[in-house]
Amino acid sequence: MYNKEKTAQNMDGAKLNDNTTMNNICLCKDKIFSLPRQERRIFNLLADGKPRSVADISKYLGMSDPRSVIRCLRKRGYHISDMWVKSKYENRFKRYFIH
Repeated sequence: MYNKEKTAQNMDGAKLNDNTTMNNICLCKDKIFSLPRQERRIFNLLADGKPRSVADISKYLGMSDPRSVIRCLRKRGYHISDMWVKSKYENRFKRYFIH
């Protein structure tokens, strides 16, 4: 009978296995980004340029510790800046933003 292949080809022409899953790929200008869900949520929150602390990010997104996700975004090449802020009790904390 006919020998039908169940796998599709990717952009390089190589075959994908049946158990391979493709990440969500978003075409943004000249770059292709495939970000996991948590990284994408933090990136979208910080993309407006408004500085936010870790507590603010945790409150808005319901994440326990977004600092590790911010570290992963920086490793991927996203320019996430931070600045030290003094509280009214003389403690310091960071606010993160994308400019």
